[in-house]
Amino acid sequence: MRTKTLLIAAAALAAGILASSAQTYSQNIVGYVTQVLPVGYSLITVPLTATNTGNTVPAPQALTCLQQNDAVILWNGSGYSTYSFVNYGVNFTWQYPDGTYGDVAPNVTLGQAFFYSNGQGGPETNVFTGTVVLTNSIALPVGYSLVGSTPPVGGAVTNTASFNFPLQQNDAMIVWNGSGYSTYSFVNYGVNFTWQYPDGTYGDTPPNLIVGQGLFYSNGQGGSETWNQQVVVP
Repeated sequence: MRTKTLLIAAAALAAGILASSAQTYSQNIVGYVTQVLPVGYSLITVPLTATNTGNTVPAPQALTCLQQNDAVILWNGSGYSTYSFVNYGVNFTWQYPDGTYGDVAPNVTLGQAFFYSNGQGGPETNVFTGTVVLTNSIALPVGYSLVGSTPPVGGAVTNTASFNFPLQQNDAMIVWNGSGYSTYSFVNYGVNFTWQYPDGTYGDTPPNLIVGQGLFYSNGQGGSETWNQQVVVP
């Protein structure tokens, strides 16, 4: 069983499906991803569906590392909604954005990214388990969307076989760097000037993402864009 698992993982790695910065193993499209979350904020997405029904991922099921004083912070389209894991018991597990308490966990949909706040004194290690989803379609309205790859892929954002972002001139990718945001604007001025980097310079080297990393996608067009992913595993 383990040999077969490693062979499948090796085949996926050769196809550029997995990133070396995360540990991903797949058995019949079921597997796990291990991710280290430092103290403070990490911008992540759930790279596997949890073993539940529907297209939402309950936070406690996906986030095995949750401890008291950690938090899940969702983008609501114009600002942030914070769900603090207070863990006071069965009926008071979460503090909601309105200050009330309850036991209903926040849900994230496939492809939705969120900030994870590690309120501990050291790094936490989360193990995502579930099913690999290779196909998904996400609407990107005008403005900002907090998103992440549905398939567990990493690498250059311009890799259409993995990410297939609907990049158009004046769109941008805004990446969390651990203490702030780094903006990569898709200016598309030609072969040598495709991107404007966070320092204001221009170049043709695209930003890279690791498995499970989220980002803000800025749609600079006049209407909605659609991000369609369909990753083929050999």
